[in-house]
Amino acid sequence: SRWPSSSLDFDRKDNTGSRPRYHLFVSSSCHRASSVIAARAVLGLKDAISMDVSDGQSGAGWVYLGGASCAPWRTGRELQRRGDDSEAPFWLHEAYTLADPMYTGEIRVPALWDTSTRRILSNDHWEIMRLMSEHAKGTDLSVWNDPMGVVANEGLFPEDAAVDIEEMRRYLEENLIGPVERAGMEYLRNGRERSQAILDLWRKAFVTLDKLEGRLGDTRFLAGNDVTGADICLASFVFCLDACYWELFGLRHAPGYRGSILYAGGDAHYSNLRAFSREMYRLMEPALDIASFEQNFRLAQAVEFTRLSCSCETISGDVVKISPGTVDEIIASLETPAGDRPRTGPTKRAAASASFPPQIMCEGVPMPPFFRHDSWQLYRNMDVRDDDIILSSGVKMGTTWVTKILNGLLHDFDNDGNMTAVYGDDSYPNRLGQSYPEVMVPTREIERQEIAEGGAKGEMRERVKNNFGDFTIDDLMAQPAPRLFSSHVPGPKMLPKKLFDGWEENESFGSISNDVNHKKGKGRLIVVVRNLKDTLVSSHFFRGAAKDGWYGNEHGPGSFRRWIDLKNCPNPYGNAFQWVQMSADAVDAVGRDRALVIYYEALKSNFDAQLKRINAFLGLPRLTEAKALAIKDDCSANSMRKKTGHRFQKAIRKAVIKDWTNHLDEKSWEEVDRAFNRALNGVELADPLRIFQFGDVPGMPKGLKDCDLNTDPRSWPPHLLVTLKEGMIVPDPYFVNNANYTAKANVAPTCFNSTIRPGRFLRIDETEKDGSPRFHLFVAGACPLASSAAAVRTLLGLENMISMDVSDGRSGAGFVFLNGVTCSPWKAQEGPFWLHEVYQLADPLCTTSISVPILWDTETHRIVSNNSFEIMKLMSYAAADLGLCSCPDGVLNKIAKQGDNMNIPTLFPDNMKDDIENIFTSMVNPLQGAIVGTGFELLRNNCIKSRQVLEGQMKGFAMLEDLEKLLENGCYLLGNHITGVDVQLVFFLLQFDACYLDLFELRGSDGYRGPILTSEHYPNLKAYARALYHLVKPSVHFESYRQLYQMRQAIEFTRSCYSCSVDGNKVASNTQEELPNLQNIVAALESIPRAR
Repeated sequence: SRWPSSSLDFDRKDNTGSRPRYHLFVSSSCHRASSVIAARAVLGLKDAISMDVSDGQSGAGWVYLGGASCAPWRTGRELQRRGDDSEAPFWLHEAYTLADPMYTGEIRVPALWDTSTRRILSNDHWEIMRLMSEHAKGTDLSVWNDPMGVVANEGLFPEDAAVDIEEMRRYLEENLIGPVERAGMEYLRNGRERSQAILDLWRKAFVTLDKLEGRLGDTRFLAGNDVTGADICLASFVFCLDACYWELFGLRHAPGYRGSILYAGGDAHYSNLRAFSREMYRLMEPALDIASFEQNFRLAQAVEFTRLSCSCETISGDVVKISPGTVDEIIASLETPAGDRPRTGPTKRAAASASFPPQIMCEGVPMPPFFRHDSWQLYRNMDVRDDDIILSSGVKMGTTWVTKILNGLLHDFDNDGNMTAVYGDDSYPNRLGQSYPEVMVPTREIERQEIAEGGAKGEMRERVKNNFGDFTIDDLMAQPAPRLFSSHVPGPKMLPKKLFDGWEENESFGSISNDVNHKKGKGRLIVVVRNLKDTLVSSHFFRGAAKDGWYGNEHGPGSFRRWIDLKNCPNPYGNAFQWVQMSADAVDAVGRDRALVIYYEALKSNFDAQLKRINAFLGLPRLTEAKALAIKDDCSANSMRKKTGHRFQKAIRKAVIKDWTNHLDEKSWEEVDRAFNRALNGVELADPLRIFQFGDVPGMPKGLKDCDLNTDPRSWPPHLLVTLKEGMIVPDPYFVNNANYTAKANVAPTCFNSTIRPGRFLRIDETEKDGSPRFHLFVAGACPLASSAAAVRTLLGLENMISMDVSDGRSGAGFVFLNGVTCSPWKAQEGPFWLHEVYQLADPLCTTSISVPILWDTETHRIVSNNSFEIMKLMSYAAADLGLCSCPDGVLNKIAKQGDNMNIPTLFPDNMKDDIENIFTSMVNPLQGAIVGTGFELLRNNCIKSRQVLEGQMKGFAMLEDLEKLLENGCYLLGNHITGVDVQLVFFLLQFDACYLDLFELRGSDGYRGPILTSEHYPNLKAYARALYHLVKPSVHFESYRQLYQMRQAIEFTRSCYSCSVDGNKVASNTQEELPNLQNIVAALESIPRAR
């Protein structure tokens, strides 16, 4: 029954007019309630809010032995009901049942009680602290109990850091406090048995302590130099942890335990946390009773006593006891001076004077001093034509460059690449530089009037002319078609109304109607965005470094602080994160058929493909090679810098990507990442920007040559899970389906749309000019489908006709080949090489998963296929039709045959085509989907076995039973000769024992019988796998199989990149769970297979 408003007036009195209206029920033994007690004291609210401190827990919940000191329990009527015994015990459940007689729930402290309405306003410690802090902002600071001056004037929840503080609270609850308490209660409930769930929660808590230790080495408190509500909550928990939880919950014997935080004389395992706690103790000490935390040791007895009282056993009174430790050492340690603590600039109190000049505001967005509201209104209400181009680009995101490119496509060059008559003609807007409509004077008449008046308006007009050209709004409207309007203003509320559907009835554009009777929008929208970190650096150095520096001085708060401020950024055109969000809204409102998003980095890395994309979007004739080359040369940074007299020249700085890596420190960039996530989680337009924000590709694997059967890839840095969307790498939305990300978890298509369709016949005997094979395979040893394709190449003896490269593993940009690859057009390029480059060359705008295998045509630079079974067929058909099979010894007599004399080896004989297809589609392919598909679904859902997962696993085990039975009748699936479907199945079986059993938690599931290769549960499948292993062994990379065990870390890391919390992008390796012994599996396979 929380109070409906965001604040309370704690100055109000109760109905008697003599006592505070609001009252706190707390307990010093509860660290959450202790946070509230401390906040009340620090904020000087002792006279504003009365309080009762519980004597402890009883068999009826929290008890106050001396009674309650607030209404209605201190009124005459209530005292009479109690027999005039003012010292009668009061139980907290009485407050809960008075507030709601049918209450069902926990009887918890703290509880904020309204004596007038007889309601519990909140029993959430965080909410109570926030309400108190909100009230304290208006009180005299002299009544605060802040001897160190570390609480900001705005209280414990300053508005400019509110989002950070809330994220910090959630981080602490989800990763430290919650795991410790959940695991602890489960530990006591299970009779001190440590289940895997408990171990996982402990591990999570210890990792979080390490992260907090690192953070507090860089900053005095969690959010900087000022104490916030998050600091009080953390400190209260740490006091309770050392005084009680380490021992009570068995944490001292947990894997990962490093030692006490606070004990004096102990090893400095957490020296920064200890120093932080000492400072917080100095602030909170008058309100703390650390000895009360030892009351929690009664929990162990209470759990057993409660169980015994509900059983048939006699209660003897002798229950298990845990001896509490002394708090003397803790208090002695806390009273030790904290020493020097890190500082990160002035406190909020000191920085309050370092303000920034007020800005012109438009629709809640700050504007530059030359912004004209009358001109913007004309632009906003203009009549948009079908062929109009509205360019909306963020500050320092590539506006100048894209404007020049658009001029080149629309006006400056003909199809032969020659300059047109209007090239560089400054009588047209946007030709020698941007001409922003929101800064232009509306008409020449108004211009003359303002010049005549003189003063600031006349000076501003001259400044606008120098930077944006001598144009008016009338001139912009009179441009020859197609008209180009270039501006920094973003979003549906600031761009021209008639660009959007249903504009005449949807002024707010809160919900665009799809009613066919509404007027349709006109024109095309182009939005330009860039890596926001590079945007920050470019803005800082634009026309010289910012006067207020990065972090602030006497001139202002600093370019970093201004730029990172999500709520009150004073920069022209506002906060970059907000700008991206508003632009995404505009793109969604216009629709993808009339909106194009250009990413600066994509334009830099693949100008040719992006130029064709822009040309197609504009509806222009096919772009000729001559025109494309002319535009590319004319729009290069060097060329634009040399064009004397062009206003474009002024706006060009470095025109590079990743310049941000040369500035600021890691901590600052982590702050940018968290701000990005707070503002842009769930915004699909921002997903490519998320990838650009990495300096280097995260999660690079070790080289295959450095791996063996004992290598544990879980110790490697975690990698992102990515896919390609419109030619750009983005985090794979299938795995980013958590609370911080709301985009649909669509699975990217695995079958590449731009494949060659050669039918049955492929000339695998053709070569390049240098004699190397025309066709090339990209595979990865960790992928059984790719290994199947590689095995067919070997079984048919096609090594000299189809070249091949094996990936070293996955990285944050997909499969990587650390030493480069051996085929055209990349053979001369040094490594590393990423597989996504193959997809992007084949189709620069593809949307697809970055999967192996790929059969590549080096002549046409096209992907023949990325479907494993299709590639196996193509190779087999081509080898048979051309008579090119050269099977290794021991293979020829085991492979199927075709031809008049049945003497042509092939894995897909014509007379068995239907049988192969049938068994593949009905058994082998569904088996892979049932085990692997549901396995990934399990990992994606945090290893929770949903009904879908359980049914998939049962289906997979049933198929294994069917295959076991089928193999009773022959050596292989279709008789006594190997076909392509056998090759696919054997690699699945190898992975099943080596990886799938444990990674996908198959052991113990319904239908599980046991391993295939190292037991006798599936004798036919085991013998079948042994026999085939000896034939496909050259294509088996057991040292790669374990790479799949990185998936859990990879999913966590990918999701952590959307986190707003401390060190959200750092994921600890987990190497404590033992992996399957690959030596045993290999030994089982190497043994001589039994006769079948």
